[in-house]
Amino acid sequence: MNYPSDTASGFCHAEPSSCIDVMPVDSVNTCLLPASEEQPVGNPYQPADQDVNAEVRDGTECEDMIHSNTTAEQAKKSRKRLRKTCNWKRNTQKTAKMHGEGKLPAKSGTICKGNCRLKCNELSTDDCNSIHESYYGLDQNAKNAYLFGLIQVYRTKMRKTSSDRPKTWSFAYYVTVGGRRRRVCKYAFCVLHSIGRSKVKHINEQVAAGQSTVTADQRGRHSNRPNRLTDEEIDFVKRHIASFPAETSHYSRAKNSNRQYLSAMLSVQKMHDEYIAVCQAQKVKPVSMYSYRYIFTTRFNLGFGSPKSDTCSACDNLDSISTPAHKERANEAFEEQKSDKRIATDSQQIYITFDLQQTLPLPKLSTSKAFYLRQVWLYNLGVHLLCGKTNRAYFHIWAENEGGRGCSEVGSALLAFIDSSNCLNKSKHLVAWSDSCSGQNKNFVIVCLWQLLLLRGFQIIDHKFPEPGHTFLDSDRDFAHVEQNVRKHENIYSVDEYQEIMLNSVRNRTVSVTRMADKFYDLQQLPQHLGLRQAKSNTKGEKIPFRDGIRWIRTCKFGEYNYRCSLSEEEEWKTVTLSKETGCDHSSSDLTSLLIPTGTQRALNSKKVADVKKQLCFVPPTYRQFYMGLVSNGTQTEDNLEEAEEEVHEQQKEPNSASGNTADSGHCNSRKRKACTSSEANVTGCPRGKREKRCQEFAATTEMSLPKVQNKRVIRRKCQTTDKKKK
Repeated sequence: MNYPSDTASGFCHAEPSSCIDVMPVDSVNTCLLPASEEQPVGNPYQPADQDVNAEVRDGTECEDMIHSNTTAEQAKKSRKRLRKTCNWKRNTQKTAKMHGEGKLPAKSGTICKGNCRLKCNELSTDDCNSIHESYYGLDQNAKNAYLFGLIQVYRTKMRKTSSDRPKTWSFAYYVTVGGRRRRVCKYAFCVLHSIGRSKVKHINEQVAAGQSTVTADQRGRHSNRPNRLTDEEIDFVKRHIASFPAETSHYSRAKNSNRQYLSAMLSVQKMHDEYIAVCQAQKVKPVSMYSYRYIFTTRFNLGFGSPKSDTCSACDNLDSISTPAHKERANEAFEEQKSDKRIATDSQQIYITFDLQQTLPLPKLSTSKAFYLRQVWLYNLGVHLLCGKTNRAYFHIWAENEGGRGCSEVGSALLAFIDSSNCLNKSKHLVAWSDSCSGQNKNFVIVCLWQLLLLRGFQIIDHKFPEPGHTFLDSDRDFAHVEQNVRKHENIYSVDEYQEIMLNSVRNRTVSVTRMADKFYDLQQLPQHLGLRQAKSNTKGEKIPFRDGIRWIRTCKFGEYNYRCSLSEEEEWKTVTLSKETGCDHSSSDLTSLLIPTGTQRALNSKKVADVKKQLCFVPPTYRQFYMGLVSNGTQTEDNLEEAEEEVHEQQKEPNSASGNTADSGHCNSRKRKACTSSEANVTGCPRGKREKRCQEFAATTEMSLPKVQNKRVIRRKCQTTDKKKK
């Protein structure tokens, strides 16, 4: 039978064999595919960089309103977290269907009907599995191209003249088995690929239409989106949002360096209102509030800050002309901290920051009466360690009756940290950051402490100080977690409760809490113990600007230290020699002689003890033992007496004291009282009371009675005579 020639249309009119048609792959007629798309037989139509879930993402709703080319790296810079549309339920169902989940491959003998002339049932089970896996290992477009290449079209041999819709084209179906193509019937073709007849019909229509390649899947790619924003509208909104000034937070930038904060007076609603006003002035159609918020959360990583507190005085000084240089030094310190962290992450050095936390009250009560009473303070020196994969916080706590907040307590806590963290086994180079508080962190005792650590095994110790007013350290972030959890507790009665809060303050990170009650050393004696004396000038004879000038102290040799007045590597080191005392063992690192005996208690201020007594009624009986011990030991020391005298001096400045209120001032009024007893004279020091006491002493040494002695002229004459004899 002769057929017309349609080579111009690109069809193949070769008549298929009437029985099992097996031909080599290299002899396959590829006229239906361009030469550039001829690929190997395994998964022949899958592009090398094709994403299996491409068609799922292309049809997501985020493209309906705002089309975006945001990459995964750019998405990290947005305020809103990246939407993982591939995990949505409807998309996972599409993906599962596309990969053939729930569809089992055909088995040998059940592929086709028994009377099939192409004998499709002779295919083995392994062949069926191979065909099934090859097909469902492709994405949607590759599947269509795969089926497109397995179907061959030719003109029908016979037509029914009585048919209203005479058949014009016939199709032959093939599968690849063992590297060769084998013809199968249409029923077996659908069973082997687990597809329906409608799918085959869709491919057949494209083959019969004379297409050289299959049409790409167009689902979700239509252009009928009347509410879609244009690029000009999106850019206008982005420019408006970017016009608001934003700044970086010092505390959160370690985890999210791209996060910035707008003024606390703003909100998205206020920004959109101003945007509408700008659009009206420029006669531009504004976008909706929903679209504005969507762009704000997906294209920007912005938040709204809270009012600042504890800000830098140098930056707040409007009359200062050194503010730019001050801020530049602060930025240099931040960059230096980043560099030290990066090196510590590679385990080349130990990076620590240490500082004292804001004092915590004991007990912490919710009752209103506690706001007007003194509490016992709990001190916490926090050390944050970073070395290799180690990134954790160390807290060292002690109550006010166990120690103060001086350099001895800070140094003792650092020694406890060195012992508990086992730093010497990690690196011999220690880099410490702290603020410039001279009474705690930046003093000669801490310098001697670094000298001691050299004797214990460290080779280099760098102590660096940020710019004052910009000391944002890693320890401050640890304190923020603790204070956040403390605010969640209405009442706290004991140190154990604070310890439990600190242990649970940081998620996914181990926290160490050390009780310092029996670990304090008298480090004021450390210079004498090491035989070191403080020097006031360096080796060049220059005066050492220790308090305000030094920004970097390096200790690498016992008996001396180097310093710089900046954190720049270009500045020259200046050396200070610590003169050694004779008769001392300079190589001794044993501090047993300086250890403060266990159980040593610091006496509290009597007024604080009195306030603690008033709060005992609010403390449960199981926690009162601690406070009863404070009350029983509440005697005044010389330091506490000075503090009490200062408080009395402040009270005397109050209006009630100035007006002569004897109950507030603590002194008797001789004009209102006719006599003072000797006991009152000892307490108050009243002039009349002193005279009364002197009268009693004079009457005891003479035969005169006390009433007669109290005569003014007798007192004056006898006192003068007594004074002359004493002289």
